[in-house]
Amino acid sequence: MSDVVDATFPWKIVVVDDDPDVLNITQLVLRRFVALGKPVRLSQCLSSREARTLLSQERGVAILITDVVMEEDDAGLTLVQWARAQPHLSNMCIVIRTGQPGMAPEADVLRGLDINDYWTKQDLSARRMQTLVTGLIRSYRDLEQRTESQEETHRKLEEKRAQLKQSVRNESLFQAVSDSLAAGTLLIQGDQVLHANARAEQLLGAFVGQPFARVADLPPPLNGTPPPASGEVSRTDSTQTQWLSFQTRAVSQGHIQGHLVTLTDTTAWKKGESTRLKAERDLLRTQHLDQMGLLASGVAHDLNNLLTIIVGTADYLEEESENPEMTSGLADIQEACKAATELAQQMMLYGSGGEAVRKVQDVVTLIEKAMPLWINEAKRQGVRIDFSSHVEGSLHVEVANSQVQQLIGNLASNALRAMSNGGSIRVTLNEGILGRAELSEAVFNSDIETGRFAILTFQDQGKGIDPKELPHIFSPFYTTSKAGRGLGLATIQGIATRLDAVIFVDTELGTGTTFKIAFPVSETVGERPTLEHPVTLDSKLRILVLDDASLVRRLISRILVSRGHDVVDVATVKEAKEAMSGHFDGAVIDFMLENTTGDAALKELRVISPGLPAVLCSGYISQAVQDQMTDFSGAVHKPFKRAELIEVVERIFTVGHNNREG
Repeated sequence: MSDVVDATFPWKIVVVDDDPDVLNITQLVLRRFVALGKPVRLSQCLSSREARTLLSQERGVAILITDVVMEEDDAGLTLVQWARAQPHLSNMCIVIRTGQPGMAPEADVLRGLDINDYWTKQDLSARRMQTLVTGLIRSYRDLEQRTESQEETHRKLEEKRAQLKQSVRNESLFQAVSDSLAAGTLLIQGDQVLHANARAEQLLGAFVGQPFARVADLPPPLNGTPPPASGEVSRTDSTQTQWLSFQTRAVSQGHIQGHLVTLTDTTAWKKGESTRLKAERDLLRTQHLDQMGLLASGVAHDLNNLLTIIVGTADYLEEESENPEMTSGLADIQEACKAATELAQQMMLYGSGGEAVRKVQDVVTLIEKAMPLWINEAKRQGVRIDFSSHVEGSLHVEVANSQVQQLIGNLASNALRAMSNGGSIRVTLNEGILGRAELSEAVFNSDIETGRFAILTFQDQGKGIDPKELPHIFSPFYTTSKAGRGLGLATIQGIATRLDAVIFVDTELGTGTTFKIAFPVSETVGERPTLEHPVTLDSKLRILVLDDASLVRRLISRILVSRGHDVVDVATVKEAKEAMSGHFDGAVIDFMLENTTGDAALKELRVISPGLPAVLCSGYISQAVQDQMTDFSGAVHKPFKRAELIEVVERIFTVGHNNREG
């Protein structure tokens, strides 16, 4: 491949922003950038009015990058609309770039404007900007080449038309030339079709083998009298849709006073253009979902810290209170916060795409708590859900609460979409032994180990699933429902993967579908922390608390001080290192700290105090992350109760303290 850079005709890029610093940074990033063998040339404008003046005079602009809020709140949007109306800018790629996505009319940008991309200034690194610019230049180059090809085709057609005009006096000569053209040709006079060449008959299909007689027999909009100057004709058969473009020119030669129509098959170009537009829409949607995920994760993190303070303080006051009425009210606060905590966990899962920490717990209780919400939702939609559990006592499975809720929610919503005409959904929970013969019938995870399983069944009375669609139902974004997004069953498969669960599907068209999810039963029962047998302390512990949320630090300190311990709380790693001049029996460290994470902070502290025991404290610790936290001796999950914090801290830190004392 040649390394020679063609600087004769650089790619022209116009950047519009009322912030000179943004223009300077863009200039710096793209100053020496080479795309597809040619450098870029930037023109900068501080307002949309200045940009209009420049674009009115400039030719061959490849990319326009514009801010939204400039001299007016919608200056960038009106500039886009104006640019798209300029014929000489028809192939130019347009990007909206904003540093204020909350103020920009994002829904209009995504649906109403003819743009190629939507960027936020905060998310753009130099490498990412150069990558995106290269893709846009490639799109512009392809459009320019296609336009040049079409213009060349039209030029050749015009030459042929000129030849035809000269030969209309001689009908046999006209037919000979017409039949030699690759384009379809119609000669129309009044409401009569005087001539159609073989290619026209082939393209218009319905008239193959038959002479054209009347203009009214042609497909719209060609059946006008006279026919339009240009346009498109679409024909749909049992396999595909064919698109034809046409151009009409007046013919005046001798006794013929009519119109010459040329037809070109543009189906392949249409399909390519449709694919490009879909890819651009998918990119915009992906970027939008990424931004929403970051927002959800950030909100959930802050919400979880607030819930930690509320739950922890309420629990602390409940322990200290001797007023029964106040104790009851504090218990209500904690119960309400429990539901809010589960919501925050789901938001964190959505935002980070991670996995909640699992623990061994009774799946019967989890499912019985989750079902009433969907029973009520089904009633609202005119559908009845009959739920029954055939498990005696409890049935323990290693699972996260949020996973069970999401699994039931996706199964229920999928069944409800299939029950558009009402009816009932039967939901059952059973316990059973699955051997190799039973597991072989599963559609997912059929090779799992045999044994005891908790089996959750959703049986609807919907239309069923077509056998040819069955292999694709777990694919992301694959859906046969207009109301669906194609993510529900894909999420179910993802949860099944994490839990080593098995999926069975039994369906029949016109009868309904049954989904069965089988969870392997755990023989180990989880234990809740308790202070019924507290650790015996010979002396108080000296504990370091590192958390960048001041109210959370204060809560942890209050709880530990109430147990008689000496606590030093700090907000940053720098403050923690300064405090390490004294001896500490252990440290309680948050996972998400300012500019770092808890594991990295602990490594720095152990340079000063080797072997320092530590407890990880966080609102969201994924299983994958927790497996890597080998330097921590234990973990406390926000929001926590007083007993949970004390049990973990004293159990871990007392061991090291007693060893040193001994």
